[in-house]
Amino acid sequence: MLDSSCRILQDWIQSHPAFLNLKLAVNISASQIETDNFCAFILETLEKYELRPEQLELEITENVLMQDMELVVSKLNRLTRHGIHIAVDDFGMGYSSLSYLQTLPLTNLKIDRSFISTIQSVGDKNSIVSAIVAMAKELGLHIVAEGVENQVQMDYVRDIGCPTVQGFWYAHPMPTAKLKLIALQQYNTAQSA
Repeated sequence: MLDSSCRILQDWIQSHPAFLNLKLAVNISASQIETDNFCAFILETLEKYELRPEQLELEITENVLMQDMELVVSKLNRLTRHGIHIAVDDFGMGYSSLSYLQTLPLTNLKIDRSFISTIQSVGDKNSIVSAIVAMAKELGLHIVAEGVENQVQMDYVRDIGCPTVQGFWYAHPMPTAKLKLIALQQYNTAQSA
């Protein structure tokens, strides 16, 4: 998956300047991190496709972190020294200690969609989401709200200071050709404005 995603990103970058600063996010499993050549494979793949390390974000879940914390920290530290970004995906679904947030070289925290889905009407309060956003800001982490599906949820996460969202409110999964076309249309609209 990483190899094919990097190849697609390289193709896009070579096809149009609109894609020069795209960032690719790829989920990583526990079994991948545990392999001996994990870091080498990541770095070699970036080099193979002439991508900058800061264009890659590796997403890991809390469960991955709990496998072998010392090994995970060591490998992720090596990758972040090269400029690769690390995100905790589905944050809040694990049953782990929050101390890893200070231990790991994280750049992003992605709030699990189950917390966002409870926001259904104007006036709903979600103290857990607010607390996660406040904690992430205090730790200097970029925050992403996953699973935003309507205007009410969008307004709520914006109002509490969450700068980035992902979810069906913007788009459903789509083929790469369609995504590329939409991105080029938006780029051209922005350029002509």
